[in-house]
Amino acid sequence: MDNARIGSILVLISLLLLPTMMMTLEWWDEVRLEHEAECNPMRKLDIDWEYCDELKDESSRRMSIFGLTVFAFVLTGVSGLVNILPEGESNHRGPPPGRY
Repeated sequence: MDNARIGSILVLISLLLLPTMMMTLEWWDEVRLEHEAECNPMRKLDIDWEYCDELKDESSRRMSIFGLTVFAFVLTGVSGLVNILPEGESNHRGPPPGRY
């Protein structure tokens, strides 16, 4: 397979990861907001600390999954663009001497 085809496939995978990334962001945000509402002493006086620890652990787990989807999105997108875009010329012309 040539580089352009591989690059196109990687960019398509990256575009498919975009909605997945947005869904995992919302999925993580639900638990984060619930943790804020349930475990903030300024909002609630009787706090169940065991439940707060569970929410914090779940929030950390979901944040890790969201981070992995963001990493996969960026990695596939950049790799695909690197394969699609043409390589530079080998006879690069520098700036004229004496001007800089």
